[in-house]
Amino acid sequence: MSLFKKEKKVRCHLEQNSYDIVIGSSIIQNAGQIIAKIARNDTVLIMTNQKIGAVYLPLISGSLKRQGIKAIRHLVPDGEKAKSEKQLFRLMKVLIENRFERSSMIIALGGGVIGDLAGFAASIFMRGIDFVNVPTTLLAQVDSAIGGKTGINLPEGKNLVGSFYQPKVVIADSATLSTLPEKELINGMAEVIKYGMLFDHLFFEYVEKNIDAIFDLDLEVIERIVTKCVQYKTKVVERDEKESGLRAVLNLGHTFGHALETVGQYKKITHGMAVALGMQAAGRLANKLEMFDGESLERLIGVIDKAHLPTSIVPYNLDKAALLGAMYGDKKVKDKKIRLILPVEIGSVVIRDDIKPALIKEAFTF
Repeated sequence: MSLFKKEKKVRCHLEQNSYDIVIGSSIIQNAGQIIAKIARNDTVLIMTNQKIGAVYLPLISGSLKRQGIKAIRHLVPDGEKAKSEKQLFRLMKVLIENRFERSSMIIALGGGVIGDLAGFAASIFMRGIDFVNVPTTLLAQVDSAIGGKTGINLPEGKNLVGSFYQPKVVIADSATLSTLPEKELINGMAEVIKYGMLFDHLFFEYVEKNIDAIFDLDLEVIERIVTKCVQYKTKVVERDEKESGLRAVLNLGHTFGHALETVGQYKKITHGMAVALGMQAAGRLANKLEMFDGESLERLIGVIDKAHLPTSIVPYNLDKAALLGAMYGDKKVKDKKIRLILPVEIGSVVIRDDIKPALIKEAFTF
């Protein structure tokens, strides 16, 4: 039996606000047909950045126009600096100036940063308007575009202000990855590897064997990987939409990683790099606690290295005390205890909140 099902649409079944994730190649030019079925207004706002907009705004705007829908365009800066209070209220002003209503819609066209900002704005404007996610990076397609986590950053930490707000549909076009810099594929690979570590040693092995095909932009392999990651994530979100328990496992590598991003002021380390380093920190800590064997740790480090992701924190010269302090500021801290997702084998993890701070701090030494 094949590891993968041949499907291009995954349904996220929720008690309220269920939606489809549509996956395929060169589907963005037909996005208007998908969006028209759910749009409640003949005007939408498309939020993107200049680089992505130059390539894809004409396609998606033209597709919407053919369905009788007018698109207002709104550009934000590249990178994490777009997830700021300043950019949030700038977007709000545009919505007000264009007389957007409760029946209006925001379309996020881009990576995870754009999806997070657009989704959060949609969740709070007039107490909630419709939101569509069109992820154009591997990281967003396999992870951040699904599940309804939205938000902005503060200087004190990543995603400290946000909401759970589900999109009406997600349109993941694998062909968009061919127009992006290789660094975006590298960033996305961290989340792909994460899903293998969390749920399935066979998927982990498939990723190990097919990394070269991914970087060669083999769309068949990429679509299989995107579909499988989406299936994993939707199953978790369906069982725990607002992270009251099980969904916390999706943060493998993220508690360490968010600290790296925060202390690095979102400049030194990208999100994918941070997650890769965070998974290694978690794996090394689990190994030190005799929970995770050395051979599995070496496989994890090996696949991260093969994906061109960093395998050492040393070059970034970040203070370990500051990193530990940032972890205590993480939104997942409960009763002043840092909750960590630690691997016990490839394909299985546990949640621990009883690790001594000195050991957590030491996990940043590699």
